[in-house]
Amino acid sequence: RGVQNFFLLDVRTDSERQLGTIRGSVHIPLHHIVRRIEELEKHKAKEIICFCQTGNRSVSAALLLKRRGFKVANLVGGMAEWNFSHRAQNKG
Repeated sequence: RGVQNFFLLDVRTDSERQLGTIRGSVHIPLHHIVRRIEELEKHKAKEIICFCQTGNRSVSAALLLKRRGFKVANLVGGMAEWNFSHRAQNKG
């Protein structure tokens, strides 16, 4: 496998994450990002793709990280869209 140029950041709550997540993602709930920002510094060369359940909280996370110099993107639709898309592909 090649080196990934992105980093997946799950900003949902602990209880939401227990329902499932995207393999390889790192979990830092939105309300913990500021105090745990140093954990993300080692990924600063990569694009950080933020996601939550529906895509709203991850926008806040992405804006916060962008202001601190990170390259960021938001997974539009969040886990709800991710799950829907992957179910549709698997039925294919």
